[in-house]
Amino acid sequence: MQASTVGDNTSGEITYILSGSSDDGEFYMEGEYKATVRLNGLTLTNPDSTAIHLKDGKRMKVNLPEGTTNTLTNGATDTNSKGCLHSKGHTEFTGKGTLNIVSNFAHAIYSKEYVSIKNCTINITKAKKDGIHCQEYFLMEKGTVKISNVEDDGIQVELKGDSSTGEKKDHEDEDTGNFYMTGGTMSMDNVGSKNIKAEGKISFSGGTQNFDKTNIQEYL
Repeated sequence: MQASTVGDNTSGEITYILSGSSDDGEFYMEGEYKATVRLNGLTLTNPDSTAIHLKDGKRMKVNLPEGTTNTLTNGATDTNSKGCLHSKGHTEFTGKGTLNIVSNFAHAIYSKEYVSIKNCTINITKAKKDGIHCQEYFLMEKGTVKISNVEDDGIQVELKGDSSTGEKKDHEDEDTGNFYMTGGTMSMDNVGSKNIKAEGKISFSGGTQNFDKTNIQEYL
């Protein structure tokens, strides 16, 4: 695996560019500023823990450049992490590339704050728990998400705080536990529990849903 960085001396934001392959590695970062992790043709397996661990509570952008295919896998012996891709901050998936995830332990994608998806393709082909598990809210605007062979929920959204803030304009500082789909295509099959489970409401205002929309659960 190769890693390089591009810095911004004005904002403190850094872009990490990851490429190549490793069958025994992890990308781990800590920080206090917004950052971008660009997966530029990465194949990364960690047999012991997370493949990518973003331990930074700010906005984390996972960028998938057009034409790239990226694959993350964790190991069945992992007993500590919460996801194959684990993010502490607000997690935004962008770009027109593809991300494939196989999680042999825990969730495929875990975010301690919101998850938003735009343009990219995410294929989750296995997870011991949820396909995507996040807090605050989930928003899909464009792109393609395919989730299959997960042993718990396809997507689960929780409140981060003790009570809901209510839906906010542009979702700024929102903590509702809501699921929003405004565009793109989402497919699910062979899901162990609910296709979607949200501590708030579940809203489909656009896009294509290729799954059973009666197998969802919301708490209003």
